[in-house]
Amino acid sequence: MKNDHLRSSRQNMLMSLYTKLSFVLFLLSEVFFPNTIINQFAILIMCGVVFLLCLTNKKIHFHFYFLFALLLILQSYFFSYNGISINQDTSLAMSNTLTFNYIIALVVYNYILITDNLEKSLFIFARIGLLFTIIVSIFSLDNIFSERLGSDISFSLLGKVVGYNSNTIALIAGFSLLIYLYKYNKRNKSIFNLLLFLWLIIIILLTGSRKGVILLVLGVPLLIFLLKPEKRIRNISIGTLSIIILYWLVMNIPILYHIAGYRIEALVSMILGGEVEEASANTRKLYIERGWNYFLQKPWTGYGLDNFRNLPFSYGTYSHNNYIELLVSGGIISFILYYFIRIIVLVKLYINRNKNKVNKLLFVILLLLLFLEYGLVDYFIRIYMVLFIFALCCQRKIN
Repeated sequence: MKNDHLRSSRQNMLMSLYTKLSFVLFLLSEVFFPNTIINQFAILIMCGVVFLLCLTNKKIHFHFYFLFALLLILQSYFFSYNGISINQDTSLAMSNTLTFNYIIALVVYNYILITDNLEKSLFIFARIGLLFTIIVSIFSLDNIFSERLGSDISFSLLGKVVGYNSNTIALIAGFSLLIYLYKYNKRNKSIFNLLLFLWLIIIILLTGSRKGVILLVLGVPLLIFLLKPEKRIRNISIGTLSIIILYWLVMNIPILYHIAGYRIEALVSMILGGEVEEASANTRKLYIERGWNYFLQKPWTGYGLDNFRNLPFSYGTYSHNNYIELLVSGGIISFILYYFIRIIVLVKLYINRNKNKVNKLLFVILLLLLFLEYGLVDYFIRIYMVLFIFALCCQRKIN
C-alpha cells in the first residue's frame, strides 16, 4: 500500500514537471520562434502532455468563451464556402489559423486550471519576456541607439524567416513589467526587481513604440493605484510626476527623441486633434477610416476573414485596428462573438478585484489589450491570446 502511494506521488510529480516544461517550451517558442517548425513541435508536445494530464485527472475544463470562439470560426468557414468572402483562400487560411489557435487556447486553459498554476504561469511569461528583451538587445548592440529596437532583427530558420517587430518587443516588455510590478508589490520587494523595472522601461523607449509607451503610461499607474488603494493620493502624485519626467527626458535627450520622441509627439497631437505630420500615424488613421466606410457598406456580413487586405486602396495590408478588422471581416456578428466574452470577463475581474490581487493585475492586462487594439490587430496572434487565457482562468477561479 505504501509503495503504491509512493509510486502514485512520483507519477504525479513527474506529470507536473512535464506539463510545466511543456508550457515553458511553448511560451519560449511563441516568443522567440513564432510560426516555425520549432514552435509547431513545442505546441505538439504541450498538447500531448496536457491531454495525458486531462486523462490522468479525469477533467476537462470548458468556458463559454470557447463556444463563442467556435461560432466565430464556423461563421468564417460558412462565409468562405458560400461566396460571401471576397477571397476564399485568404479567409480559409485565417480560419485554419483560428482553429489551430482554438485548440491551443483550450490546452493552455486546462493546463492552468488543472495544475492551479495561474501565478506561476504569469511569472514564467514575465521571465521569458525579460530573457527576450536581453537577447534582442544583444543582437542589436551595433545600432541600438541609432534606430528603433527590433527594426532590423531577422534570421532564417529552416527556410522560415523570423523577425521581431518593435511593437511586439515593446508589448512583451510592457506586460512583463506589469507582472513583475505585481510580484514586487506582493512578496518580492528587492532592489533587483527595481532594476528590472528600469531595464524594461528603457527597452520600451528604445523600441520607439507608441503602443509600448501607452501601456507604460496607462498600465503602470493604474496597476499601482489598484494594488495600493489606501495610498492613492501619494501614488497619483508620484505617477504624474514620473510621467512628466519621462516625457521631458524623451523630448530632450537627442537619442531618445530620434527613436521615440517624434512618434510620441505625433500621438499627443493626434489625441488632441491637431495636425499629424508623422507618416505612420497618418497611414494608420487612413486605414481605419477606409475600413469603417467598407464596414458601413456590408455591416452584417463583411467581406470575409482577413480580407481587408484585398479591398481597393488597402495596399495589400491589414487595417491596423482590431475592431475595424473584425467589422470588415465578418460584420457586427463577428464583432459581438469576439468581444462579448472579453467585456464580460473584464467586468467580472473588476467587480471581484478586491478578492485577490491577481484579479487586479489581469484586469489591467485585459483592459490594456482592449485599449491597444485600437492600433493593433491581434485576434490571431497567440502570445496575446495566452494573456487573455490568463484572464479567463482568473475569472473562472473567482467563480
